[in-house]
Amino acid sequence: MFESSRQEYSVKFCSSDDPEDLESLLNKMSEEGWELYTLHETESKKGGLQYNCIFYREYADEEAEGDGIVDVDNFKTRMEKMMNPSNEPYEECKEIQRRINYKQEEIVKIKSLLDSISSNIDRNKLNDEMSEHLKELNDLKNQLSDAIDPIYMFDRINQDKLTIIISDELLDLVDIAKNGDLITETINLRQKLVDKLGYVVPAIKFTDSETLEANAYRIDVRGIKVLSGFIYSGYRRFQVGQTNISRKPKDAIGDIDVINGQSVFWIEESKTKNYWEQGLSPAQVIANNLEYIVCRYVDEILDYSDINNYIDIVSNHNLYLIDNLIPDYLSVGDLRYIFAGLIREKISVKDLVFIFEKINDFVQDTVEKEILLEKTRAALGRQICSNIADLNGNIYGIEISENFAETLEDLLVQGEEKDYFDPKDPKISRLIKNIINIVKDVEYDISNMAIIAPAYIRLQFFYLFEQFIPGLSVISRNEVVRGFNLEIFKSLDSL
Repeated sequence: MFESSRQEYSVKFCSSDDPEDLESLLNKMSEEGWELYTLHETESKKGGLQYNCIFYREYADEEAEGDGIVDVDNFKTRMEKMMNPSNEPYEECKEIQRRINYKQEEIVKIKSLLDSISSNIDRNKLNDEMSEHLKELNDLKNQLSDAIDPIYMFDRINQDKLTIIISDELLDLVDIAKNGDLITETINLRQKLVDKLGYVVPAIKFTDSETLEANAYRIDVRGIKVLSGFIYSGYRRFQVGQTNISRKPKDAIGDIDVINGQSVFWIEESKTKNYWEQGLSPAQVIANNLEYIVCRYVDEILDYSDINNYIDIVSNHNLYLIDNLIPDYLSVGDLRYIFAGLIREKISVKDLVFIFEKINDFVQDTVEKEILLEKTRAALGRQICSNIADLNGNIYGIEISENFAETLEDLLVQGEEKDYFDPKDPKISRLIKNIINIVKDVEYDISNMAIIAPAYIRLQFFYLFEQFIPGLSVISRNEVVRGFNLEIFKSLDSL
């Protein structure tokens, strides 16, 4: 991974809130002959998020020095810390011990020379050199003492929320000199979700892995793989039906959409220039999948600091809403549950003051977070209906009747945090197949359809069908407001 040829490295920083700032930095460094080695998003010492960019190029001048430029020997250790943090203490101790042994050998050589030289001038030079080596040896021993001190292990107790891992073949996606656009696409995604949902995606760590298959990528949430797939540089991805293509063209690469399971194919970009639709670039595919992941796993991503940021915004508008609500009625954890529940189903929380006002109203009747979530959804019914309805204001529903819902309620499995339907249960499995067949057989767009379920069990149905039919909404009649027409095209009263 690390080349033996001599190279120099430069470390630069820029705000992650401004895509133009990053683009300007990447262009500037590219013009100066630098190539992007790696990029990490971290918290800035001044607050907020920043990109730490590491660039490299062939070493041109032995004497050249510059701000942020480090020698390859030092950089290798730093890079190993980023790419292989689990090996860091072991490798660091080995390196320090090697350098200590080397210094000790040099000191022995100088002592031997001192014994054989009579000239005062030469002896003074050797004494000065001895003093320098002894000082460096002492520094190395102090470094070794620090390296083996258990207290420093606490600095390693940390976990990135989001990590995008790519194979070596895909490194060009993050190389601006080679028109890599993965970083830009993730920045666009963050802005999109803030504007659309009021959801701030946390820092994303980009890294590569030699263990991934060729052209593979993976997305981890808190260090655990949640999605993986394949993309192909120089190709664009299409679905059957796009650009009037009814089947996979010759020489195209067949693939499966990892979100919805549909068949897709990759066509060389040079062959798609005259297409009506341009398909998706490799970076856009990762960004689209990342959008699904950050909503699907918002329960694990949204934390107390995010909720505190929401609270601060509301406090600046109406402090009473916060003082009245916390901690007498709800905890920060209860609010996190409500906001995560809304975001997971793509309901915007941008109107924070309105949401907090409604929650303040509802807590007068109940403080159960599950009920508060459903009541808050009902209060946001106009937004929910607007997200689902077609241009004529129609929502096409598959309704699970009250009696049928009561029958299915007996099949709920009691979990540690929430009750759920087990897809392996024969009756639930049959229900899933029925719904899938209904959705396949109708001409309505899935984005305009919804399962209609009683409010008290709606969430459990959402958790169930989210696994098998992503994009199909699950709502209750309480959320359907005036101005929208709910057209029930299929009623389910039994299996």
